[in-house]
Amino acid sequence: MRKPPLGRESKRKNRAARVVAPGTAEAIEEATKKLENGELFVFDCSTFTVDGQTLTSHMADVDTDPDYTPDTEVIVTGYFAESAFRSAPYFDLQIDGINLLNTKM
Repeated sequence: MRKPPLGRESKRKNRAARVVAPGTAEAIEEATKKLENGELFVFDCSTFTVDGQTLTSHMADVDTDPDYTPDTEVIVTGYFAESAFRSAPYFDLQIDGINLLNTKM
């Protein structure tokens, strides 16, 4: 990802510091560093459940075929490895507590 010129980055951080609660900018910066160095994962399976269970395994349709047959294990060392095996998304799970807009409740 291309970073903005230093002057723009500095202005962005200063503007963010004025509009967020104290400590928020630092927390975002820390999380960003952890995401970049592999300490933190967006879909860490310890942070959500599906059907009341923590995920330990999930097969996804990575090698897309007409029947959308699950063919690849996508839980890697405790996280759902979204877009690790192909560039198009394959996250197809319904996380507990998240209501989809296109389903009846």
